Amino acid sequence: MSHAQFGRIERALLRQVTLDQLSRSCSSVGLQLVARAMPGAGATVDAGQLGILSRFRTLLPPQTPFDTEVPLPIPGDLRAWDGIFTLQRVLIAVEAESRLQDLQAQERRWRLKLRDGGVEVLIIAVADTRWNRTVLDEHREALRGAFPLDGRQLRPMLRAGRAPEAGGIIVL
Repeated sequence: MSHAQFGRIERALLRQVTLDQLSRSCSSVGLQLVARAMPGAGATVDAGQLGILSRFRTLLPPQTPFDTEVPLPIPGDLRAWDGIFTLQRVLIAVEAESRLQDLQAQERRWRLKLRDGGVEVLIIAVADTRWNRTVLDEHREALRGAFPLDGRQLRPMLRAGRAPEAGGIIVL
């Protein structure tokens, strides 16, 4: 690849770039290109996630509006909240997780979305599986700084229509 072509890629001046060009560009500055295929808009990715959100909604007062797949308020950002609702004028987001895996990466993703997402409180709703309970038992204290509330605290607040004062993790 020519220096001029590399410069155009570096300055984002090209409308299309091949994977080979991206790989070579990354390699030239000491980076490794990692790509991941994602389903397009509208595809049902995770039926388990939809089930978690459905169970979560039963915890809210019946007339509480609840929107799903709400884009973050940043033009061009493809991230979205799994669910959003308001209680006592507090905008609350819900992230549904069917399987906890790399908690460090998941927590980083949650924190970045919380920083960028325009909500005041984030609740992580986790599927009630043996695996997830084991992961939470092992790592709950490490997550408590960002998500101090548990299901035993969140459930009565949500049912009463009270906004949680902090984020939390609830197993459903």
